[in-house]
Amino acid sequence: MGYSDVGCFGGEIETPHLDALAAGGVRFTQFFNAARCCPARAGLLTGLYPHQAGIGMMVYRDRKLFIKASENPVNPCRPGEEFYTTDFFTDVATDYIDQALRGPSKPFLLHVCYNVPHFPLEAPDPLIEKYRGKYLAGWDKLREAKLARMRQMGLVPATSTLPRARGFVNRKIPGFTEVGVETDYLPAWDSLAEEDRRELDFRRAIYAAQIDRFDWNVGRLVEHLRRRGVLDNTLILFFSDNGCSGELGEFGMNWGKFTRANYAQWRKKGGWSISQGQCWASYSSTPLRLYKKFVHEGGIASPFIAHWPAGIRAGGRIVGNQIFHLIDVMPTLCEVAGATYPQEYKGRPITPAQGISMVPYLAGADVEAKPRTLYWQHENHAAIREGNWKLVTTNDRDDTAWELYDLGADRSESQILAKSRPEVAERLRGRWRQWAEETNVVPFPEQRGSHKGVPWPPRPWPDE
Repeated sequence: MGYSDVGCFGGEIETPHLDALAAGGVRFTQFFNAARCCPARAGLLTGLYPHQAGIGMMVYRDRKLFIKASENPVNPCRPGEEFYTTDFFTDVATDYIDQALRGPSKPFLLHVCYNVPHFPLEAPDPLIEKYRGKYLAGWDKLREAKLARMRQMGLVPATSTLPRARGFVNRKIPGFTEVGVETDYLPAWDSLAEEDRRELDFRRAIYAAQIDRFDWNVGRLVEHLRRRGVLDNTLILFFSDNGCSGELGEFGMNWGKFTRANYAQWRKKGGWSISQGQCWASYSSTPLRLYKKFVHEGGIASPFIAHWPAGIRAGGRIVGNQIFHLIDVMPTLCEVAGATYPQEYKGRPITPAQGISMVPYLAGADVEAKPRTLYWQHENHAAIREGNWKLVTTNDRDDTAWELYDLGADRSESQILAKSRPEVAERLRGRWRQWAEETNVVPFPEQRGSHKGVPWPPRPWPDE
């Protein structure tokens, strides 16, 4: 999900239930993930950086497909309705709540990982129709309108600007199967043929319908907690595991093959059917740069909402002065539940949790921002954030270089400062290298054999 897809973060998609959680809770505008699903979830579940948990890249269960696709799966909770995975997840989640409440003296944890809005783009037809035509204005005008809403809502500074619309092409590099190389090539909406605009509107409408349906399911969960009498003392945290997907082309996978005209043939195809592509992903990331897999802001910044009537005093607040990471979720939950992070398992020492508790910032107290340094590495993308300084790699050539940004003034990562502030860049590069050596990140080429031959760590500064 993109940083600004939902309504309470400036998005145009109708998300009344998430918006209600935000109105009664708190939003963090600087909450970060790990750029991709598997590393992010490893960090979430352990409170460690992904490499410390042994998940620097992707996994699948035992290298095999866990559940095979079915042409007509049946939801046992709703056997008479067409199966939709998002709805089924909620049916199972509410059952888990009921099971947990059989022992009301103990706190419970419900971890719900909805699959939407990950591709394949699939949604109930009436919801798709609801959003068709709303995107014919195109990503250029819609990004400007969204940024204006975000400024008005106080989510970004009034001085915020949009980065250049950038994408990436799959370019062959020795030692790689392929690699996404950043390039300035995304087309202007008005340059597209009318038929292409309508196809792109259709793809975005399906994506929007997925989030709309997801929000409806969030409402179902909240209402179930309310009916069971535990909503007030339940801490609900909402966030995305990575930025919006820009996978497989500027317009998405199977462009020109799966269209409106043959929609009935691929409507339930699943798998690698269609995605919304880089252009719409850039819109979902507004006003941030890039998307999933990259460690620029559009790939690692997540919309974050916390709702907890018993613990959050002043609803509707926005916290933007403190940076957080998904490694902070574990310490937060431990504090709320009165649990202690273990120090060993079966006589073996456990790496201590790396994050901080968010509870003081949830409570509404006037908490001063805590100085922090955060780190990222995924594929050939790396970053370090120290205060407002961020050093991040780019690969818009056939090698990899560092860029320095002042996020306090430039959240969209538009002005490279490495050559004008070399002492900051060198200090951060040294700190990143030290962290990488301590957390099983380097030596990078040896960690993924397919990446041999690529210069690592990144060379010094690109042209500004």
